[in-house]
Amino acid sequence: MISENPLSPRYKRHLEKDDLYVLNDERTAKILTDNFKVEWQKETQKIVIGKIPSLLKALYRFILKFVVDAYYANFNIGVQPLGMETGILSSTIFITAIYRKALVLNFVCGYFHMIWTVPIQICLLLIFLIYNIGPSAIAGFALLVLMGPIQGKVILLLARTRAKAVVITDERVKLIQEILLGIRAIKYYAWEDSFEDALNKIRNKEISFVRFLIILRASVIGVIIVIPVFASVLSFTIFSLTGGNLDTEIAFSSVALFYILRIPLTFLQTTISINPDEKYAIKVTDSSISFDAISDISIAFTPIEKTEYLENSPLLHPKSHLRNINISIPREKLIAIVGPVGSSKSSLLSALIGEMKRISGEVIFGENVGYCPQTAWIQNATLRDNITFELPFNYKKYQQVIKDCCLEPDLRVLPSGDLTEIGEKGINLSGEQKQHVNIARAVYYNADIILLDDPLSAVDTHIGRYLFTNCIKGALAKKTCLLVMHQLYYLPQVDYIKCMKDGEIAEQGTYEELIKNRKNFSKLIAEYGAAESNHKIKEDEESTLDKKANKKDQTVVLSKGLMSIEEQYIDAVNYKETDMNSVECLIYYCDNLEKEAENIVLENRPSSGWPAHREIHIKNLEIKYGPDSPLVLKGISIDIKPAEKIGIVGCGKSTLAMSFFRFIEATSRSIVIDNVDISTIELKDLRSNNTIIPQNPVLFNSTIRSNLDPFNKHSNLELWDALYRVHLIKPVNFTSEKEESEESEVVHSISDQNYNKQEPIMLDSPIKENGSNFSQGQHQLIAMARALIRHSKLIIIDEATASIDFKTDNLIQTTIRKVFKNSTVITIAHRLRTIADYDRYWLLMMEM
Repeated sequence: MISENPLSPRYKRHLEKDDLYVLNDERTAKILTDNFKVEWQKETQKIVIGKIPSLLKALYRFILKFVVDAYYANFNIGVQPLGMETGILSSTIFITAIYRKALVLNFVCGYFHMIWTVPIQICLLLIFLIYNIGPSAIAGFALLVLMGPIQGKVILLLARTRAKAVVITDERVKLIQEILLGIRAIKYYAWEDSFEDALNKIRNKEISFVRFLIILRASVIGVIIVIPVFASVLSFTIFSLTGGNLDTEIAFSSVALFYILRIPLTFLQTTISINPDEKYAIKVTDSSISFDAISDISIAFTPIEKTEYLENSPLLHPKSHLRNINISIPREKLIAIVGPVGSSKSSLLSALIGEMKRISGEVIFGENVGYCPQTAWIQNATLRDNITFELPFNYKKYQQVIKDCCLEPDLRVLPSGDLTEIGEKGINLSGEQKQHVNIARAVYYNADIILLDDPLSAVDTHIGRYLFTNCIKGALAKKTCLLVMHQLYYLPQVDYIKCMKDGEIAEQGTYEELIKNRKNFSKLIAEYGAAESNHKIKEDEESTLDKKANKKDQTVVLSKGLMSIEEQYIDAVNYKETDMNSVECLIYYCDNLEKEAENIVLENRPSSGWPAHREIHIKNLEIKYGPDSPLVLKGISIDIKPAEKIGIVGCGKSTLAMSFFRFIEATSRSIVIDNVDISTIELKDLRSNNTIIPQNPVLFNSTIRSNLDPFNKHSNLELWDALYRVHLIKPVNFTSEKEESEESEVVHSISDQNYNKQEPIMLDSPIKENGSNFSQGQHQLIAMARALIRHSKLIIIDEATASIDFKTDNLIQTTIRKVFKNSTVITIAHRLRTIADYDRYWLLMMEM
């Protein structure tokens, strides 16, 4: 038998990574050091009883088991391999342990000894100077001492300026991130100028602080460098005036001594320069690690007859409060949670999975839990990986989930089926497809308890019926299922119903029991029935807006061992490379990314008041997402009369809506509004004169006023009227224009069915980041209010009332019909009753 020497490739070519054997996990540096740390901690505990910890003893105990195993494995070979292995393991442990320690102490170790050596250096230098030029040396030294208080004042000013600059920098970074995340909403409403002005204002303020900070730091460093020169001149002058003989020997040696003082002064300068930054970093770090963590004790898993039990549990959350929640849920039952907007339905599910702070009470689960959130979360992976989510792939189970969750049609249109790579935030999936994947992931997880937060909101009516029948009532039939929903027509098919109001469970029981009670639940059903009979609509859509924020993290990892010129050079190269990476990214963004159309086209500006006639002609509209992508819309041609109301259902609805605002450019000039080809006019004119109410509206971290009217074009009365018309607040009457200036001080309570009673609203009420202090339904109400104050002649409503209860939706639809009576309205809908009284309907099919 002939075998090849495993090292023979070395003689033929350079060794590659694939030529090396895979190292056992137990011999990797991390595992070795982690295990050694346990033995070392045993040694450090000896300090408590007055003994000195021994590094060798800790190493001996740890390495002994490797030596014994290796000895028996290599008994016939000898002791040399044992010694080599012991040495390698010991070296690995020590190098890694010392490196870890250096990461924590490298800055402190570099300067710690200077804390006590600097005073000694100063004293010795003063003695040498007095020996050289006598008492006149004290004058120069006194100058250095007198500069101390002045430097102290400058340092204090430096620290204060740095603290202010950091706050402004944080504001700028937050605003930039918010702009990137909400860029589509900003472009929808043509708000670029408003946000650009806000960003420039913050940036100019930041630059003024940074400029002053740099000048101040440069002054401090310059003074520290110049002080030895002034001290030398002063001492030499006094020495000469007192009759001293200033020869070259004395002069040069004294100058050398004064310049040696630059070493401790340089250390002082370094400390001065970084001290404000360190203080702020420590403050931020301390505040970060001091955040209240979600307590694990809020939830217990205990084998009990009831699947889930929540007793007397007040819970807190930034956007809602739950009070006096008592729930006992039996196994294998379907429980519906209903209620008006802002009644904390979603917060209840968050509380059950431990995402809210518990004040008292307890939550007990009898089995494991799966959660399907209201907004579908999609990772950057294949569609299959998004469903299996790191679980073992079971083909039979997977195919059944695909069928139950109605994903088969979606797989047929994706380029590579379930192996199609899904982009960040699910950019290449529609809102309905994202929700299908969201539900499929929860079903594939196969938990005993499933929490579903309004999963049917983003799907068409027939798809929702299929999912409810085959998935919720079929695949999840043997599961305990909590279902937050607005589709009240499914309630007779559920086992139990929890009706919520103002953060409490107002009623609970079976459908028949709650109808007989004639309380809150029966009112909801009555309102829904009235909406049905009067063709008032219920729109359900919860599609995640494509918010893509491109972030660039810059990290330089410095490996420091012996301080040497080579390592300093490597550090410098690393810093330079990181900085140049930023420049490279900027160049790429400027040169390679496709640019939007020109914002200003002076020769083709539409007339004032455009579009006045509201007449639209679409001819052979073709749209695709990229040069090599297939057509999404194929040859659509249609004419829309003035003030006509059009309903759109089917596939490609949102793509068509975006084409009206040129988010996706048509392959030819295909859309004409009032005899104006929209591809020939500036984007600002197009988007500012027309309005879209998007699927999932974006709220910016500001106030309600600035979210409605960032340019301050409208009066307070107009803003209050818009909020009232969308039923976000109760009506308040003002008797004179004089009161308009005072109304911003008036507290308006939000309508009971839309918001928690405890939280009033004003125009200057803050909106937190991502609108976290408002429910999803309230997001849509605010977006609707934005549209009302714009008074546009063309309105596109893209699933705008998906998360709103039937009563509020009914009222809003009445408002839309009244306010937009003379406007052309195009509504994208999953629910046919939404567009039941419209003039015409478009059905978009895949083969179109």
